[in-house]
Amino acid sequence: MKSFAVLLQQLTTWLTSFSWVNQLLPLRLLLLFGGLGLSLADDVMYRFLFDYSSGYRVYDFLFNTIPLSSIGALAFLAGAWLTLVSPDVKLLPIGLWGKAFVILFPFSGWFLNSLLMAAMYVWLGYLLYRFTASAEATNPNQTTSM
Repeated sequence: MKSFAVLLQQLTTWLTSFSWVNQLLPLRLLLLFGGLGLSLADDVMYRFLFDYSSGYRVYDFLFNTIPLSSIGALAFLAGAWLTLVSPDVKLLPIGLWGKAFVILFPFSGWFLNSLLMAAMYVWLGYLLYRFTASAEATNPNQTTSM
């Protein structure tokens, strides 16, 4: 945990050296959870509007002509990286678990790749949750005795 805390501190120093990252930092949670919301909206609209001819035209316009699904995926990734280097890192496991929920959302037709991707997000969220609950997350320079 201590090595990850030092790595995270160095990553924060490096990423915040760019001015555009500092301008995007206030939007980190909006990007993280907004990207999740767009991905969930894509799944919901595909599931419920695809059966209707006019519904498919709306879905096609929103998520193919205007690539909202790609924007949602990129917003989630950008929000995850920005949240990782911010003081709000304790909210990132919730975002990772939410991404696993979105991957499995229709809860039918599960395949090995979707199960493995969801398991990866759950596992990374659990590890990050354990890190944020540890003492190294608040003070990476603290010495711990074993």
